[in-house]
Amino acid sequence: MNTKLKFLGLLAIIPVFTVALTSNYMASALSSYENPDNHLTAQYKQGLVCGNKLCSQVTKTKQANMTMQEKMTNKESSMMNGTMMKKESSMMKQNIDPPRKQMKLGAMMHDIKCKEGLELVFNARSWSPACVKPSTAQTLMQHGWAASQEETMKMMKDNTMHEKDSMMKDKSMMEKEGSMMKEKSMMTKTVGKIDISMASPVEGSLDTAVTIIEFGDYQCPKCDDWFKNQKPTVASNFIDTNKVKLYFVDFPFLGSDSQLASEATYCADEQGKYWKYHSALYTNQGSIQSGWASPAALKQFAADLGLDKAQFNDCLDSGKYSDRVSYNKQVGISNGVEGTPTFFIVGPDGTTEKIVGPQPASVFSETIEKMLS
Repeated sequence: MNTKLKFLGLLAIIPVFTVALTSNYMASALSSYENPDNHLTAQYKQGLVCGNKLCSQVTKTKQANMTMQEKMTNKESSMMNGTMMKKESSMMKQNIDPPRKQMKLGAMMHDIKCKEGLELVFNARSWSPACVKPSTAQTLMQHGWAASQEETMKMMKDNTMHEKDSMMKDKSMMEKEGSMMKEKSMMTKTVGKIDISMASPVEGSLDTAVTIIEFGDYQCPKCDDWFKNQKPTVASNFIDTNKVKLYFVDFPFLGSDSQLASEATYCADEQGKYWKYHSALYTNQGSIQSGWASPAALKQFAADLGLDKAQFNDCLDSGKYSDRVSYNKQVGISNGVEGTPTFFIVGPDGTTEKIVGPQPASVFSETIEKMLS
């Protein structure tokens, strides 16, 4: 009886023991499933080797890699530390503020320091210091910079004197220009709205009510046509009868000989023969730029009129009336003259009529009579 009970009790314990073993096995299996290397990790950490060749090889490789990484890390760390130490050493050596900051902190000009390899220079105008490379310093010293405080002061003194001289010269020039402008304003003479202050001497009486202003070029064939075929009628009917006066204004646009011929008329005017020389040019007119109005020819015309050769020749060679002729041409441009001959007939009340080209004398007569009525 007792034996049976013991046997039955043993049978009851076996399932429980089996279940316990099974549970432990399952827990271990699950743990291995979640992290298959868990059973190797401890061995890796302890430097153990698994029970097969593959595991042994993997473990050795990992250990080798870890050793290499540690060596690389140590080497890089050593290099970085060395570099940092060098940089810190360099910074300690070069810990110098820029020149301007040194001055703000109270340093005098002669106490300013530059970093190694740089030179101190000063701007002679502003006294501003700068630390630059030697090659740059050489260039700057050629453009108003100095290498010392004493030299800077000397250059500043020289610059101050130069600026004062320049200011005095500028003031003098401004006063002179102002005086010239004032004189020009006083000398400017207009008829209607046309500036004739640099034009020819008047032809006719100054007291006439009507004025003809002619813009012409001595090489212009149409000007020559009007001079020879229409002007005589206008002159006899109006200029010679003291009804109209005429001014000739240079408008040279057909070449350099046109400019020179105009200048020659004012050289003749110095000897009181402007209008005779004016007539001689049109009387002897040749082809444009053919040489008929060359310097030699112009001098010969003056000689033929009995002018003083030396005076005339010196005047023409000097070009003293070049600006006057250019001024007259600009007057024409500002009044819309585009070619020659161009005429402006100005009445007693300033009314102006424009006639373009060598128009018949009848056109001039009609316009003049209307202004006189």
